[in-house]
Amino acid sequence: SDRVMTGPKGYHGLAIDSAGLMFGIDASGMLTRSSYDGDASPFLANVEAEQIAFADSGDLVLASFGGLLGITQEAERYTIDQTLGGYGLRIGPDGHAYASSGNGVYRVDLESFESELLVSAGSDDTARGFDWSPALDRLYVGVFGSDVRMGVMVVGLDGDLRATGPLEPFANVSNVPTNDGIAVDACGNLYVADAFEKQVTRVTPDGVVSLYLDWSGDPQQHGHGMVFGSGVGGFRDDALYLPMPFANPANRAHSIGVPSRSWQGVTLNRVGP
Repeated sequence: SDRVMTGPKGYHGLAIDSAGLMFGIDASGMLTRSSYDGDASPFLANVEAEQIAFADSGDLVLASFGGLLGITQEAERYTIDQTLGGYGLRIGPDGHAYASSGNGVYRVDLESFESELLVSAGSDDTARGFDWSPALDRLYVGVFGSDVRMGVMVVGLDGDLRATGPLEPFANVSNVPTNDGIAVDACGNLYVADAFEKQVTRVTPDGVVSLYLDWSGDPQQHGHGMVFGSGVGGFRDDALYLPMPFANPANRAHSIGVPSRSWQGVTLNRVGP
């Protein structure tokens, strides 16, 4: 199923808290929280960010081109790392923040605020959205760069989520890749939101690409990032939620029938031994 949601407003990123409320930033910079049914209320004004995610502490972490930021549950702002300006953001299984900034993906300790470069995208590429495989033995990274035909790169990971080699080409997802979001399901399939093509492509673990969602005929529609639902508060854990920045803005809920790669069940896909 696919539908436009009322209530949650997400110009760029979306995040769902432990109580089942969706947070998003509208076009005016208002950070809003909303129930699944659309009961929305403002949380904090004048917020600029790209992707957002909730830390284990309950604080909201925000990736912005002005640095990595935090917002407490009491709506107080603080700076995590002003040097890590970028787009992509995820909270890892170890509780650390992972952020794409410039030509790499960094890991940030949310207690000490110390950061380290984990994956380099090279001097000619800019890292965007990213996500792990279900077994956490691969990291998929969307890039802008020297080869504009190649949208998604991949690198193997060790048990500490460190790269075991350089990023390698994985999937050609569009002619002019602008990867605004990557999410991986429990079967290891990638969903890649492309702003320029106004499409979402689906990529199998073997790198086979197919068109999954297409809004190319509607100038008001494109997925600017995406998150899986949490299974709490009505947000289905087998559905993708995509912010649509030019549709007033609004969000779309698209049920794919498969939960996210962080699903707490049997790992359905693993690459390697």
